[in-house]
Amino acid sequence: MTPNPQQLDIINHVDGPCLVTAVPGSGKTAAITERIKGLVAAGKDPVGILALTFTNKAADEMRRRIALAVGDSAAKMTICTFHSLCARILRANAPRVGRTRSFAIYDEDGQERLLKICMAKLEGEDFKPSDKYFFGLLAFLEGKRNACLTDEEGMAKYGIDARQLAICKEYEVEIRRSDAFDFTGLLSEALDLLSKNPDVLRQYQEGWRYISVDEVQDTNLAQYRLLSLLAAGHKNIVCVGDADQSLYRWRSATLENIFSFEKDFGAKVLKLEKNYRSTPQILAHSQRLIEHNKLRKETTLVTDNPSGPAPVVSGHDDENDMAMAEVDFVASAIRKGTPPSEVAIFFRTNYATRIIEQALRARGIRYKVIGGMSFFNRQEVKASLAILGTLCNPNDRISFEKTVEACCRGVGTKTTAAIVDVSRQKKVDILAAAREHSLLVTPQARALRGLIKVLDQTAPRQPHDRLLRVAQDTSFWQKMRRLSKPGNDRCANIEEVSIDLARYVGDGGTLAGYLQNVSLLSDADEDGKDNEVRLMTLHSCKGLEFDVVLISHAGQGMIPHFRVLGIEDEGERAAQLEEERRLFYVGMTRARKRLGIFWSAKRRTQGGEEDVEPSAFIGEAGLDPGH
Repeated sequence: MTPNPQQLDIINHVDGPCLVTAVPGSGKTAAITERIKGLVAAGKDPVGILALTFTNKAADEMRRRIALAVGDSAAKMTICTFHSLCARILRANAPRVGRTRSFAIYDEDGQERLLKICMAKLEGEDFKPSDKYFFGLLAFLEGKRNACLTDEEGMAKYGIDARQLAICKEYEVEIRRSDAFDFTGLLSEALDLLSKNPDVLRQYQEGWRYISVDEVQDTNLAQYRLLSLLAAGHKNIVCVGDADQSLYRWRSATLENIFSFEKDFGAKVLKLEKNYRSTPQILAHSQRLIEHNKLRKETTLVTDNPSGPAPVVSGHDDENDMAMAEVDFVASAIRKGTPPSEVAIFFRTNYATRIIEQALRARGIRYKVIGGMSFFNRQEVKASLAILGTLCNPNDRISFEKTVEACCRGVGTKTTAAIVDVSRQKKVDILAAAREHSLLVTPQARALRGLIKVLDQTAPRQPHDRLLRVAQDTSFWQKMRRLSKPGNDRCANIEEVSIDLARYVGDGGTLAGYLQNVSLLSDADEDGKDNEVRLMTLHSCKGLEFDVVLISHAGQGMIPHFRVLGIEDEGERAAQLEEERRLFYVGMTRARKRLGIFWSAKRRTQGGEEDVEPSAFIGEAGLDPGH
């Protein structure tokens, strides 16, 4: 890398707090890598270097680049996501937070299942909550922790009453009993641990002397406070971000963290404004668009890249015509030499994929939907992970229930709930209670007896062998064989989990570590090696770049979304409109060479069709909406 003067300022920054505002395509990852390389060259202990980002994929890429730059020293550094960092801190201090070092990490499905169990316990088995009621509880649990709210503040913000609060409190009790955390629980419990235990905090403050944080604009308040604690003593922290690319307000990310960091730490502010990705034409229209936002740090997109075609805006009578025009645009790019994997179609909501997929199939163009059904979201894979979770952590209630559901025909939730009650009363783990229950003379107990027997028989084996033995010696394998279809061999997918785990353990990992890595995967971590056109939401495209980008369904009501346009509170509507504008801006700035924006004058609805105007963002970007 031959750094430009702005990158050199970052690379040469060693001590003290620094905020780097980096426009899209400005080489920020390369600059961070070179800075870390410089720290090692200056004699800083690699063990004391911590680098944080938001996805496993981004962390792996940073780790790869740093390893190329500094060699074996990279293995001594901590380079990971926020959730992985918190899991590491909590495992090291598990007894202090009422867990074992084999604690489970519940994904959204596990979280929802446990919440429903708690709801049934307090409201009765026959209680049928509305979606608004149930997801209101989830929003309270997530939002309260991410934004560091008190119970009272959370109740006021999310509109829940004392009865609903009691359900959420019961959830917290049950997840602790299950020796587990959910995603936001990792953050809040790690923050609580460090806040209340000065000796533990001091250990990590002294251990990580140089901290780098990527995408700081996407941090929530809990993450920001965690960073503030870790860097409070030495203040050797560099945060890199771009207020114009903050997209996760709906997940409690707060753009104000960028402004707070500069003030709270007295941080030096450096800028990366030279774009190495896009043509001047794409950047000029992107700049015009984002300047309509008021909450931002002033940056200007500049580039030395050669000139290219102006962005194309294409309006159509209906969505079918639009989809066919989009596929023509794609086919033309491929015909002119663009690899299919360098073409991407973005959309605001997933519903838009059907019509695009149909048009691509009609033309015989291969594609991949990013964020669709990933391998680890398949039924048989989730069940396999539950079996492993049960083997790893005998107190993991949700994994146990999923294992019984997969492997024991005829054993329902009433039986598993009774087993959990026994484990609580007798203060034994769930598997021990299940072993006792299996001795009863009932059909359910007989079915359960077979599972317990195979779980006990597999104890001495390696975890990947134990998984296959449990799967094959219960009804699970036969059920998955029946459900298999050409192109989707479910039993082969179970074997693939075993192979993947064997590889991980063979490299020195543990079963708990494997389950943690899998549970923290996100859509953004899916690989993109196949030579296929990419389809994804605008939220999923951040951090990526393509030679050719199409933004589909760019009509008013889709982007900005109609729910945002319908918000009555003027301040809240204005804030969310700014985020919608940032979303469109991020989509535009993913394009290296060609950008196409497509919209249709009709939109399908439940009641038929409605008229649609082109997105206001098209005009704000200085483009003619056409049609």
